[in-house]
Amino acid sequence: MNEKKVYSNNDKTIFLEISEDNCSAYLTIKDPKYFVDERDISELLISTGIKYGIEKATEHNLKKEIKKELNKPFLIAMGTISKAQSRISYLFEPEKCFNPEDPVDVFEMEKFYSIQKDQPLANLLVGSDRLPGMDIFGNEISDGEEVVINNIDEFVGENVYYSENGSQILASESGYPYIDTSSKINIKSDFVIGSDIKGRDLNLTGNVVVDGVINNSKIMINGNLIAKSNISECLNSGVYASGDIEIEFAEDAKIVSGGTLRFNKSVRACIVRADNGIIGKDNSSITGGLIQSRTNINLFSVGSPFATLTEVDITTSPYLKEQIKLLQSELLFARNNSKENEEKIHTLSASLKELESRYEKELDECSNKKIEDVSITVRDKIFPVTSFRIFKFSRKITKETRKVIFSIKNDTFETNKIKLSEEVTEEFETIDDELNEVDKI
Repeated sequence: MNEKKVYSNNDKTIFLEISEDNCSAYLTIKDPKYFVDERDISELLISTGIKYGIEKATEHNLKKEIKKELNKPFLIAMGTISKAQSRISYLFEPEKCFNPEDPVDVFEMEKFYSIQKDQPLANLLVGSDRLPGMDIFGNEISDGEEVVINNIDEFVGENVYYSENGSQILASESGYPYIDTSSKINIKSDFVIGSDIKGRDLNLTGNVVVDGVINNSKIMINGNLIAKSNISECLNSGVYASGDIEIEFAEDAKIVSGGTLRFNKSVRACIVRADNGIIGKDNSSITGGLIQSRTNINLFSVGSPFATLTEVDITTSPYLKEQIKLLQSELLFARNNSKENEEKIHTLSASLKELESRYEKELDECSNKKIEDVSITVRDKIFPVTSFRIFKFSRKITKETRKVIFSIKNDTFETNKIKLSEEVTEEFETIDDELNEVDKI
């Protein structure tokens, strides 16, 4: 078994330690009684046979701002490892990608190839024209040693990255891949729509900002969505995003988020579903409709003085359930349409089976986890005829109430009054005796 080799000068003031693989050497200068000059160091290096990598070590030390210090080892010589040029093998067809140089309507982007975050875009193949490595004694390192791809940066553009071992290029954002004029792979992942969307369908992969209103349209976003104006008349069609959604106003709309849903003003007569929480900004309101989340819900005002029925639920994977419904409808249409091919039907069936399996797993996890970890918070008013549910527990509010948090403790639906401090911390005061008894379903 090879071991590190240690050498010194006659005065034992300079020590040289060579690594097992002969690819690096470190020098330690002990606190000398007499001055140690560069000639002493040079003679020790020559006596050990080191002839390569001294300049490379000097460059490394300068770059890392490493200075010689007494009684502390510093790099004096370093070898090189084998390098090779790489060839790229695309995992997509470049001719099916959009060209950023050509003007394209955002509503036509779905015809182009898209990619999901962290999915591979290309394989990098090590070429046969390797540059051999060399140890500090000037010996070539065999091909069996570690190989570094020398030209990796030639292929990496915006919103992509390469794997740790340099063998693949992957997407850091969901979006549309393309190859630029420098032959680099890029991902187009951000879109801004400055106009209204009325009576149109939009299917887009990436993060989307809509400045105008969304009316009577079906919106499918594989990414995050920010809607800066009103969303209305989308109950039948729906607005869906796999990531987070942020909205201002919504009325008569279905809005479904795979992440967190935030609203800044009012939501009226809507179906709102999110997997990672629903949050209403101060002075916002929820009136009518159904609000569902897999995790915590934090609202400002719920219901209306006109006794508008409003339901707020914490339930199992509402986003996943919506995805299953959409896929079931698409599969039914494909089976009833003679023009659809068998391959598409097979793909849809496999996807549906996978989603249903994921939902069954979520149900199992939900039945085993502590439901005490979730809560519904209302920071201002709750008007009568508002229903709250946390999984199998529910409660209906029959008189106006303020500043309440609903949770499950010891298999009991608890209702506590909250006091919000300036730091928005919560202090609880039980008010169960003011409200209705719990219904277990």
